[in-house]
Amino acid sequence: MASKGLVRRYEGWIYVVQWENDEETVKIGFSCDLKGRLGDFLTYSAHNLVVLKAFRGDLEEEKLLHEKFQAVRGNGEWFTLSSSLAFFLKEQCRCDTKEAKQEFQGAYKDRILWRPMMRIMQERLEAAHKSRKIPGYINNARRYILWAIKYLQERNYVCDAAGIINHPSNGSLYTSKTVYNTLAFLIEEQLIAKDDSKLYSLTDKGEKGLALLEEKWIERRYLRKSVRSLLS
Repeated sequence: MASKGLVRRYEGWIYVVQWENDEETVKIGFSCDLKGRLGDFLTYSAHNLVVLKAFRGDLEEEKLLHEKFQAVRGNGEWFTLSSSLAFFLKEQCRCDTKEAKQEFQGAYKDRILWRPMMRIMQERLEAAHKSRKIPGYINNARRYILWAIKYLQERNYVCDAAGIINHPSNGSLYTSKTVYNTLAFLIEEQLIAKDDSKLYSLTDKGEKGLALLEEKWIERRYLRKSVRSLLS
């Protein structure tokens, strides 16, 4: 019997959805059975359902989101899609929407539209470059993971898949599935190695390849600066 006062945290999915005919309102909810919950929605309306966000979480996280956007809360779990809520969904909210689509769309594929609310990859990369979270030569998952492994190694951090996925520079750039798939490809290409503890490291080939990318990027930056100084 559970101790009095302890609250069990039920793990499931937090979702943000809206009806296709209403782009100004969203529902922020939680379910342990996301597929069933989405199916239930479809019995309420003849319109298609749009999934803007889905990520793994619990009731406590759902409650915190409701409190965060209380100012734009309407009836129940429905919220006005204000600029602040839209910014949060695009820039700060976790996103496992692609994984949820693959797992749950099933028979509802003609009535559920999966449209993750997030900036396009190019915009997210440019923002990461501008904030100096990642260097300018990082423009795809392969380069990012090589750089992240080097970063973690140099600072004596645990360099496993979780460390790469949860690296502060990643944010919403690359999903866990993308990271795992890319790690497998990099091992096949002998650019990285994995030991018995499932820790990753760069091989000599990976070290040289990453160093070459960095050198070329620095050279291009220097040339661009030189040209600008001549024209000024």
